[in-house]
Amino acid sequence: TNETSQDSTTISATIYKFRRLSQAEIATYVDTEPVYTWAAAFSPGNSSAIKFIDYVKGPFSTFVYSMPFEKLMPIFKKEGVI
Repeated sequence: TNETSQDSTTISATIYKFRRLSQAEIATYVDTEPVYTWAAAFSPGNSSAIKFIDYVKGPFSTFVYSMPFEKLMPIFKKEGVI
């Protein structure tokens, strides 16, 4: 055990909602995007599907990168990582 290390715990939730999609939009998306590459066939940072999102509630970085940078940066600074 390293005596200088400390545990940090935080929770970040991001909720997003898709708008209602037509069958044609879904078919085009599945035919043109690497849907098997992403969990839930969707990656907001690398996808044309961003136009399907109705709203996002929560940290945008968590939505796009699955990492709550708004919460991580203070922890990194406190621990001297950055």
